[in-house]
Amino acid sequence: MDFGLQEAVASQFGLLKQGETDKAIDSYNEIKVDHPESPVLEYNIGCAEYEKQLKELQAEDKKKDANFSEAIQSFERAMQNGNPVVSESAAYNRATALAQTATRTETEQK
Repeated sequence: MDFGLQEAVASQFGLLKQGETDKAIDSYNEIKVDHPESPVLEYNIGCAEYEKQLKELQAEDKKKDANFSEAIQSFERAMQNGNPVVSESAAYNRATALAQTATRTETEQK
């Protein structure tokens, strides 16, 4: 990963840590225009999407709106890069997002 991309990703991670998930996602997507094949960027987009959906689940009036599909898709793209460290982390987070989806679906059916 080049230094400019690394610096850009790190600065947006700060937004994510501050709870600014929408801003982080928008910024990551702007960076993606110049780095469309970056597995690290896809991984970070997946993490931001996942955090956004967790916030949705915590908001009592929006529980049914939570949808982890964007996070799952980003993690899947990050897994296809050949970098074992990124692939392993993305696979774990994808499984976590799938589990959240399954749990939510099961709860809605009861």
